[in-house]
Amino acid sequence: MAMGFVFVDRDFVQSVKQKIAREEGVWRQVRRELEDKAAEAMRKGPWSVTYFGPVAPSGDPHDYYSEAPYWWPDPENPGGPYIRKDGVTRPDRFMGHRQSFDDLSNTVLMLCYAGHYLGEKRLLDRAAQLLRVWFIDPDTRMNPHIEYGEAIPGICTGRAAGVIVLRQLDRIIHALGFLEEWPDWRKELEGMREWLKAMLDWLTTSRIGIAESRSGNNHAVWWTTHVAACAAFLGDEEKLRSAFDHFRHVILPSQVEPDGSLPKELERTRSFHYTMFHLDAAALLFEIAHYRGLDLWNARTPDGRSYQAAIRFVLPYLDHPYLWKWQQIDGEIPGEHLSLQLAALRWNMPECSRVNMKRRGDAKWIKDSEEVLGPLIFLPGHPLF
Repeated sequence: MAMGFVFVDRDFVQSVKQKIAREEGVWRQVRRELEDKAAEAMRKGPWSVTYFGPVAPSGDPHDYYSEAPYWWPDPENPGGPYIRKDGVTRPDRFMGHRQSFDDLSNTVLMLCYAGHYLGEKRLLDRAAQLLRVWFIDPDTRMNPHIEYGEAIPGICTGRAAGVIVLRQLDRIIHALGFLEEWPDWRKELEGMREWLKAMLDWLTTSRIGIAESRSGNNHAVWWTTHVAACAAFLGDEEKLRSAFDHFRHVILPSQVEPDGSLPKELERTRSFHYTMFHLDAAALLFEIAHYRGLDLWNARTPDGRSYQAAIRFVLPYLDHPYLWKWQQIDGEIPGEHLSLQLAALRWNMPECSRVNMKRRGDAKWIKDSEEVLGPLIFLPGHPLF
């Protein structure tokens, strides 16, 4: 049986709705932001992979396609296989499908937030229309697989790393929980369940999906989160348990050192970025487990490997980013992060909130209180949600 909300629970959502309706204190500002962003979202879309024609190597316009960001033409072998420049993004790669999927997920999530919290069905109806175009209508739907993600000219037509685009799908799954609270869009929700089931099957059985689960870095963590999110929404208890077990028995003992460092991320040329990217994926996975009665936040191996150690490892550098000892070639300083917000909440670590406020440069939205922290985790504009 489907579970509805995946990253929050229904009682919490209803309490937020009541507070927004009362418009007391910070909730008045939350309501105004929802109204403004919903008005903007109503003017966007629709999107479809088919709007770009047959760009995937299959020739099927329904197939999602993207090109690897860090691969470039070889100046010593023009026309030959591309070469890797880790952390250096090639600006002329095809981005049509990826940008459309990102825009779709942000817009649908905003419309579902605002539609539910403000009680405006027209916003939810627009979200349902956008979902029909991308996922359901036979003429425009995306095929439920990522066989052609992060293709590399001269090397491969698609690879496991392309699965990372499903971060956008995690947002869609979160949005569906709000849509499911209303009785008007059962047909669309059934269509989404069929699509998600096919994607979940592909993720857990295909060559590319299995390779992503074994990638050994943040990609494997994100794969685990994608599987858990889909399985939780669909009520697939077997695949949900499998995802949690994969984290406990594969990811935690192999990717986290006893001191909390993440060596596979530290070896990258954007090591600070990928360390936080990894931790944000893990935090979302832990929340899925938390709302199903399983404590992954405090999982620990016999030799002391844990994600609390990983947060403690990175916290001083987030407080003082120029002390970071590893390579970060683009000079990017991380902003606020979901993993810190949730760590502050789940471990009662106010220092995480303090550092997040410092990184954001504005203390207005980040509080130590669960009352305000909870809903703002999932407001669009956050690095993940």
